[in-house]
Amino acid sequence: MTNQRYTLFNYDHRPMVFVGDTYYNRMVYNNIHNDVSGCRIVRVEDIENNSQQWFDDHQFIAASSNVATKRFLTERIAKFKPKYFSVMGEGNKFDGANIGTGVFIENYNTMVCNDTNIGNHVTITNYVFFGHDATVGDYCHISGYSFISFSNIGDGACIATRTSIVGKKNNIITTANDCNFIINSTVTKSIISTGTYFGNKRVSIESSISYDIL
Repeated sequence: MTNQRYTLFNYDHRPMVFVGDTYYNRMVYNNIHNDVSGCRIVRVEDIENNSQQWFDDHQFIAASSNVATKRFLTERIAKFKPKYFSVMGEGNKFDGANIGTGVFIENYNTMVCNDTNIGNHVTITNYVFFGHDATVGDYCHISGYSFISFSNIGDGACIATRTSIVGKKNNIITTANDCNFIINSTVTKSIISTGTYFGNKRVSIESSISYDIL
């Protein structure tokens, strides 16, 4: 279904719960709550003691630019095995992509091939370009004007604006989990150790969980 700028998928008309008063949760909520009944923003502390039946009766999203926040919110309610919906903005070209649950994709992003795979609880902002063989792990954040091709991005990556991670058909780039990539990074080889990087150079041992680059 479509509401103003956003299309909802993995959505089966249960009441929607935005977990956490984050910027992205608030942005989507403000655009759709007048058109979707039972839509609300809640603190995780206010729902984590509800019954299993209550969780079964609702659908959820925890959209945020912060990797640690997304992990915190989803892990607090993981024991209930909540069903997540995903949100996509206008102008995206993702036909044929494999997109997980709890995903928030803003506007005008492009996938050139149907071999793009997007994990769960991923945030993609604007004007991101996916080339061939692009795989994005769970909980990643990808900022605008980035380019990803022939790459396998580890879980929890935080990729700042105008970052390129580009391998080759016979040399797929992989990155360790929970890495930060600073603005204007160009990554041309695999990253095997978690940390904060400018391109291929690790500038800090801080991960995306311990240090927010955005």
